[in-house]
Order: sequence, then C-alpha cells, then structure tokens
Amino acid sequence: MHFRSHAQAYYAQWIRRYLEPGDQPWKNVADRWLATSIHGRGALLINNPPPTPTLPPHATYLRQCLISFSLLNMRQNTNVLTHTVQSEPIFNNWRFTIDIPPEIKKRWIKHVELLRVHNAINATPPRIFTDAEMEVYTLTHAPLNTIGTGAQRVFSDKLMATWPLIRAAISPEIVHAATSKDVPVHGDYLLLERPNYSYYVLLKTDAHGNKSYHKLWLDARNSPHDTGDTVSPHVVTRATITQAAVWRTIPTDDEEDDDQPKAVDIRLGGSVTQTFPSPNGWTTHTPDDGITSLTHLNISNITKHFTTPHIRGLRPNCEAEWANPDPNLHRLPNIRVPWDKVWESLGTPISDATEERHWRKLLHRGTFVRNKQSDKTKPTVCRMIGCRTPTEKGGSMCRERGGKGSPGVITLMNPGPYRPLYLWGWLVGGCQTNRPLPRGGPLAARWSPASLGTVR
Repeated sequence: MHFRSHAQAYYAQWIRRYLEPGDQPWKNVADRWLATSIHGRGALLINNPPPTPTLPPHATYLRQCLISFSLLNMRQNTNVLTHTVQSEPIFNNWRFTIDIPPEIKKRWIKHVELLRVHNAINATPPRIFTDAEMEVYTLTHAPLNTIGTGAQRVFSDKLMATWPLIRAAISPEIVHAATSKDVPVHGDYLLLERPNYSYYVLLKTDAHGNKSYHKLWLDARNSPHDTGDTVSPHVVTRATITQAAVWRTIPTDDEEDDDQPKAVDIRLGGSVTQTFPSPNGWTTHTPDDGITSLTHLNISNITKHFTTPHIRGLRPNCEAEWANPDPNLHRLPNIRVPWDKVWESLGTPISDATEERHWRKLLHRGTFVRNKQSDKTKPTVCRMIGCRTPTEKGGSMCRERGGKGSPGVITLMNPGPYRPLYLWGWLVGGCQTNRPLPRGGPLAARWSPASLGTVR
C-alpha cells in the first residue's frame, strides 16, 4: 500500500461524507464556511466554482480534507442524463456554457430565481418557457423600487436580451430527461409539500394497482424510517409531489475485516428539483472505472486512484523474483504462475486480515524461517518436519512440503479452478501426505483437493 495515497484518501472521503444528505452537527459547523453561496454544499462540485471561503486558521484538518478532495478533480459525466438534471445549476453547468455578463446572471438568480434547470421548464406541457411567458416573469419580479416606473421596463429588457442564449443552451434532450419521472411508481421516495409542512413518503402499490403513501421519519443522517402511518388521499391530492433525491451507498469499514454482507444505506436529500449534486454520473479528471458515482468515493477506491500514478502499470517485484531463472535459486522452476488469479485470492470471504498478512508475506518472499532469527541459541530445525535447517530455498526443495516435482507444484502447471489456493497451500507448507499445516501457518486446514473444494 502507498501510505501517502491512503492518507490522502482518508482525508478526501470526508468531503464525500459532507456532500451526502444529513444534518449532523459537524456538517452544520462546516456549512458556516463551505455552504455560504446560493449553491449550498453543491458549490464544491459546480463548474467554475467560486473561490473556496477562507477557513479559520486552526481548521487545519478541514483544510487538508478540501485539498485532498480537490486532487480528485471531480467532474460530471455529461453522458449520464437522468431526471436529476433538473437540479443542476444553469449558469455553472457542466453540460453547457452560457456566456452572459456576471451581473446579469446575478439578476436572473436574485430577482427571477432562475437558478436551476427546473426553474426554466414549464411543467405542463413539459417545455422551456416561451419568450412571452418569461417577459411577464421579469416584469413581475422586477425590484420593488422600479415597479410602475420606466426602470421596470429597462430591467426586463436587459434580462430578456440574454434569454435566447439561456433557452438555446437547454436542449430538448435535457428537457425530456428532466420530466421523465414526473409520474411516480412503486418504490419511489417522494416529498409531499403543503404550505405549512412537508414530509417524505414511500409509495407502495398493491397487486390491484391501489397506491398508498407511507409516511417516513428521517434521522440526523437523513436515513428514512417507516413510521407505520399512511397519508390520507385528500392530503395527497392537495399536496405538491416531487421525487426525492436518493443516495444509495454500501457502507464500508476500511479498518475492519467483515465478511458479512452489508445492507444498502439509503439517504434522502430533499426534492430532486432542488438538490445538487445528485450522486450518480460523476468521475475523476482521469476516468476511473472504479469511480462513476459520488457514492464510490470510499477510502479503498480513492486509495487505488491516488496510487495508480505511482505504479504506472508496473507489476509487483515479487512476480519477477519468483520467476528468476537462476537454477541456484530453485524458485518455481519451469512453472508459469497465474499471478492474476493469485492476487484475486486476496480479500476473499475464506480469509481474514490476520491470515492474509501471512499470505502477503509469502507472496513477497518475506516468509519467516528459523535460520533468520537473531537469537542463535534457539533451535533452527524445521518446525513442521524437523528434517533440515529451514530456509526459503529449502522450502521449495523439500519433497515433504510439496517441493520440486511434487504434486503441489505439478498442480500449478495444470489448469484448474483452485490454482490460487493450491499455490497458497504449497507456499505455506501444505504437503503431499495431507498433513496439517504447522501451528504458525495462516490456516489450520489440510490442503487436499477435497478440502480445497469444500473451502471454496
């Protein structure tokens, strides 16, 4: 592991956690410095973002998190076009650029509230507002001190002069995608809004097509919980219903080795028309197959992304050392090891972190043998058989341990589904007589074909 990349990943993932829905106290504190603009927390991911606000001198940890996250150089994948496009900002969009003066942009946002793609789309029928409709809006929402004066018309004319550029930038494909999920279906998380209150519901449809809206309660992490109550039909008909922005992540614990499957963590982030960023459709500046969504920004994936430039496609040194043709070394003679399968044997459900620590040492030829110990008064005979002074070279030559010419090595030369496990068993001393591994070995198992099939 490249430790510096791992440390950078640990810092960077905190910003991903900050962008996730939730009102934890630490996020509210960070909002005082990072969410001061009209874009809120989404200001960290808009195109051409404003300068990062000045942090307090002693906020060194938060500053380092922002620096590490910026190294990812996240950008939106414009090929991913879904209904969440309606929450994207109009004037700092990754899909299009609108070249108008900054002052005019501020007037559109402040007075007409033209901030997101949703604000430029008519609901029924789904289309961009016409010139006549938008002109009425600009006149209606002109500054109060200009109402009824010639300045009201001047204000409207300045904005309408730039409206054709805005309308042309929002393509029909964007409009179609923005309105593609206006009709909710079974399993959708929705936001019901009334003048005095709003709440989240889960839509369920029975076999007869009858719909029921189950009221949800959100905890501090914005994770939904069923309250057991349903919303009455007359309340639903009078409420404004929109899709809720949903984050689906699989919790990862990079410090623990837990083989149990983890449930998907669902968080709701408000109305899909107003919540930016949406989790899907994001990638790094250098496209990474492991990062196609903000939910993929966990410590493991970020570490791999930061480590890749240091590796530059090189293979681990141990592969070449095991294949050294020098006959005096007696390392896997005349054998071609399927290293891709060997590396895949790491991180499987049949082993834990303690066992794999030994496995990695063996792979990198760092196995401990008694002739290496500093105390020369201790015995140096083989712990397993006691036949000779153990060495790394001796381990590959000992016939009792599956050395040169033994079935353990021959197995590597033949195709089979368990070759990584056979290699493991051969390296740690699984013998042809089906004897158990020594007490200090990684697994207390018998490396026969039958037992390997059972373990797998």
